[in-house]
Amino acid sequence: MKAQKCFSVPRNNNLFAVLQMTEKCNLNCKYCYIPGRSNITMSLSVAFATVDYFSSLSNKKVYDSVTLCFHGGEPLLNLNFLKNVVKYAQKKGINKFVIGTNGTKFNVEIIKFLIKNHISPTFSLDGIKIAHNKNRVFSNGRGSWVAADHALELFSPYSHVFNGIRIPDPFRIRLSFTPETISFLSKSVIYLASKKTSKDFFINLMPVNPYHSSWDRLYKSGELDRILENEFMKIAKFYIQRIAKKVPFNICINECLMPEWSDFLNFYGLYKFPSCGLGKRLLGISWNGKIFPCHLFAANYRGNEEFCIGDVFKGIDNDKIPLDFCYCENNEFFSCLYWNYMATGKSNLPALAFRSLYEAWKGAIIYIKNNPSYIKYKKSLTL
Repeated sequence: MKAQKCFSVPRNNNLFAVLQMTEKCNLNCKYCYIPGRSNITMSLSVAFATVDYFSSLSNKKVYDSVTLCFHGGEPLLNLNFLKNVVKYAQKKGINKFVIGTNGTKFNVEIIKFLIKNHISPTFSLDGIKIAHNKNRVFSNGRGSWVAADHALELFSPYSHVFNGIRIPDPFRIRLSFTPETISFLSKSVIYLASKKTSKDFFINLMPVNPYHSSWDRLYKSGELDRILENEFMKIAKFYIQRIAKKVPFNICINECLMPEWSDFLNFYGLYKFPSCGLGKRLLGISWNGKIFPCHLFAANYRGNEEFCIGDVFKGIDNDKIPLDFCYCENNEFFSCLYWNYMATGKSNLPALAFRSLYEAWKGAIIYIKNNPSYIKYKKSLTL
């Protein structure tokens, strides 16, 4: 893959540095993106070195700000580690944090810790019980929906706090779907959007492992287009019902979309925007401190050594940054550059699942934008 010096950061640029702090997890999800997961955990020395390196870049004005994202595995399995890193980062001038969690370890104490330290959560919750439990199970095979849904209920009294401060990112629910759960999409979205605090979080829809042959078979048979169009149209009609009552909810595709592009079913999806910032605004740090263009490379460092662009001890080698992963302005279909590469060998050649997802999404957006209730609601916001 070609490389080019492209570690130039545009103005008003904010870095998301994703720490793969552990491979440990209390779930055994069938679609886990970390093959051969172990109990490897990042040491505090590596985490502190990560903070030192990126805070130095911020101090040198290479970035306007740095957000540390805690990823796994399940980060909340090591709460003391998390607290120590957050405390150290704050001393170094980093005050923006995100955590990705399955929610099953949540309690009020943890929620208050997140609020106090401006740590925005992204919950993995795949909608209704039958859809969630098809893939997200504990190590004993038992479904995790009850625990995850309970965590969302625990969080509900506090969710408006994150919506209000918007630091550093809206409170999100990541709804992953597979060929086996795609037909539950509309019921799952309606379930989540019907929560009394739905105005305070974003629902992010994302196909998982889109390079898998089961997606290709569904696409080539025409079933993927048919099912997605049907499910998204149901979502769109429900959205119009909510708009008519002046209670819209927030939903978008591809969790790597930045918040400013996500509004009213993300109607900006009709246009081309860079979808993530991989290699420039987004970097992943593996458990041993190696730096990759995004967290998916860092999580799957085994076999992806060629994409390592440096480490937190010596810094980034500009010459090692792959050109194809540096600029994503040409990315279409709101597709993930990493999964594209896994599926097609090219970052900007979308996996087939993303093509169907985008077309169905566009159809839903057009339906909504042309609806009188939506037009009336939009006008009311400008008065």
